[in-house]
Amino acid sequence: MNRAAPVPMKVSVYVPAYNAAESLAPCIQSLLDQTLPADEIFVIDDGSQDATPEIAARYPRVTLIRHRQNKGLAAARNTAMRAARNEFLASIDSDCCADP
Repeated sequence: MNRAAPVPMKVSVYVPAYNAAESLAPCIQSLLDQTLPADEIFVIDDGSQDATPEIAARYPRVTLIRHRQNKGLAAARNTAMRAARNEFLASIDSDCCADP
């Protein structure tokens, strides 16, 4: 019996962030350290007034999408869903770190 090779799973991950400068770097690093790396990582900056966008911009594999003003978590999620190109979509809060 000849079985086809499994199709690699492609995952998009997004981090909704509002004034998350203190916790964002460890969160992003935990996503970069995954055993199954995400195909794309988004940080949705929801109108932060701190260094959140600058921190996200330090990571070449992260796409930063900015809202000019705070629109709330639902709007950040909707922005991520419109931007994601993959079948699988995951989310993590900016104050969390993912296990590898």
